[in-house]
Amino acid sequence: RVEPFLTIEKNQFEPFRSVDKLSIMWAATEEMFDVQKYMSTGVIHAIVPLHSRAELKNIEKTWHRNNPWPHPLSRLRDYFQESPGNAYRMLSAIKGYFGEKVALYIAFVSFYTSWLLVAIVPALVVVLMQVAAFAANDPNPLDTPVMPIHCVFMAMWATIVMERWKRKNAELAYRWNIKNLL
Repeated sequence: RVEPFLTIEKNQFEPFRSVDKLSIMWAATEEMFDVQKYMSTGVIHAIVPLHSRAELKNIEKTWHRNNPWPHPLSRLRDYFQESPGNAYRMLSAIKGYFGEKVALYIAFVSFYTSWLLVAIVPALVVVLMQVAAFAANDPNPLDTPVMPIHCVFMAMWATIVMERWKRKNAELAYRWNIKNLL
């Protein structure tokens, strides 16, 4: 026998996340109506869920919490270090509203953007040397002496970034319990 949910016990239950609410509503809609049939006949053109403005404001506050630097620059430590102290508050807010897939995508974009900062410094050196060679009327300004070194650096950088992303991805998957998503 299933006991009914009593409102006096509501603090004992964890509320649904927005993504879970949408999944439940979508499943109920598909159960009541043949959505694919209505879409194929043109009765329904598209289905777009509405956003909760209050929850979006909460995400915005989490991302812009009195910090002059945009994300991911404000939380570089989360992407360069592996530590139990990494809170991932910004990503957790995204995960709670949009779901794990979107949060993992944002995590990758933030991770990659953070690591691009490492590649900027040597790339600027190469570009400045190429500009100087062009200004000196060098017949081949793109072929600077540091180009082979830069190519080796970029190959190593790409390998390190991919290996670090595998580790970061595994860390997030473990924290969020999404092993079947990968």
